[in-house]
Amino acid sequence: MRKIPVSIYGATGLVGTKLLEMIKNHPWFEVTQLVGSEKSLGREIQGLKVESISSSPKAPLIFSCLSASVAHDVEADLAAKGYYVVSNASSHRFSPGIPLVIPEVNGEQVTSDHHLITNPNCSVTGIVLALKPLVDKFGITSLNVTTLQALSGAGKNHPTLIENVLPYIKGEEEKIEREPKKILQREFPIEATAFRVPVVDGHLANVTVSFENEASSTEIIDAWRQFSSIQLPSSPLKSIIYDEDTHAPQPQLHCMRGDGMSITIGRLREISRLKWRFVVLCHNLIRGAAGGALLNGELIASRSQLLAPSSPLLARK
Repeated sequence: MRKIPVSIYGATGLVGTKLLEMIKNHPWFEVTQLVGSEKSLGREIQGLKVESISSSPKAPLIFSCLSASVAHDVEADLAAKGYYVVSNASSHRFSPGIPLVIPEVNGEQVTSDHHLITNPNCSVTGIVLALKPLVDKFGITSLNVTTLQALSGAGKNHPTLIENVLPYIKGEEEKIEREPKKILQREFPIEATAFRVPVVDGHLANVTVSFENEASSTEIIDAWRQFSSIQLPSSPLKSIIYDEDTHAPQPQLHCMRGDGMSITIGRLREISRLKWRFVVLCHNLIRGAAGGALLNGELIASRSQLLAPSSPLLARK
């Protein structure tokens, strides 16, 4: 099969760099263009020179790892011209008609008519993956979340934390309180608190969920363990892993399960038959960002004509 040419916009940031690494030797995709900031222009990476954001696109599928401050107009313009755009930015997560997607959760919402799709906030990805099988089985009435977020979630210029914790991350709590409702297509109250902690990779979330219907610990764990991953090249064997170890999950030990694409859940605790608490770990840079975008790129390729050898978009210059 002829590989699909792809461009990476924002290729020299943390997410773009990780995405480039993940696409190397990909069965469907081949990176043919890198776009970066002015200070990185002309820099050569894997045989490609970094181009300006004003350069003409050279691939039918574009992964946008641009900062939110510039992503909005650039992504909308590319999509309007007929390119397929997968965005990691927050700019279009609530734009009308643009799906906010975790493939295992709501991948059915994506069709070939969608030329711009987005993946959610890196903490939201892990939280919603953990919630999906529970919401389907027991319903949900409210959610309370406290996140302990790794330094890499702040990008290359992250704060230096030594023996310290930051009790506030700008915009993070608002994203956690809004995005799950759009993805799950349900209305329920969400309260969130976000901390930045001295961990390199791996966002932890302490989740308290109230159900519509009573549940037992066995039923909850079974729902997680029976949850099916979508079949895409970068899909992990299991999207959700429940670990019964009292001291799990831990970023250093469990972040790279499923090559960083699986989430790990632990410490399930009963408050009442309608209210439960647990801890979720998600690799923020892989599953929550670059890997999530890659899965969405695979999803949109599978739903469009991009995989067809005769696709007219493959001939686009």
